[in-house]
Amino acid sequence: MVVNAPSPQAQDTQTAKYEKVPIWRSPITQAALTWIGFLTGIPTIISFGKIVYDFGVIFLSKNFTGTVASNISQEMILLSITALIFASVISIRRITKQALLVPLSHGSFGLAVDGSGHRLSIVKVKANPCPICGGGMRYYARPTEWTSYQDQNGNIKRRVSKRTPVLGSARFLAHFGSRPSL
Repeated sequence: MVVNAPSPQAQDTQTAKYEKVPIWRSPITQAALTWIGFLTGIPTIISFGKIVYDFGVIFLSKNFTGTVASNISQEMILLSITALIFASVISIRRITKQALLVPLSHGSFGLAVDGSGHRLSIVKVKANPCPICGGGMRYYARPTEWTSYQDQNGNIKRRVSKRTPVLGSARFLAHFGSRPSL
């Protein structure tokens, strides 16, 4: 059996459709994420200031004590924890602010984090059949940029550096390989 792929002009006239089925609706809103980000940003700035002050004490004074070193290590731990929380809150807030639909996995499970309505939720993307070939559609993160490298055995491998969420045909990868329209 031979299946011919249609022309690119036919792909432009038809649109792929999908439905977002909520699995879990979070009580976390964009406003809550803004306040959490603000409140975690304050200890991050304070601990960074204390680290800079302690390094200034070390370099400007001739007397180095062990208490300054223990203060620096404690502040570094606090800085790393608060900075990690701050960065994760800001990235989640970006999803709600821009109302993004971000796939959770690189595979074809169809699960995604949805930020529509300035509220965070986890949804399952159920796509209609492909309008071109009639095959199944899937929502996933397609690799768009990668770097090639050579491993220890001399084989050339690819390391994915950037992925783009797409609604694509499971039968033909060329069908609807762009971002889905909402």
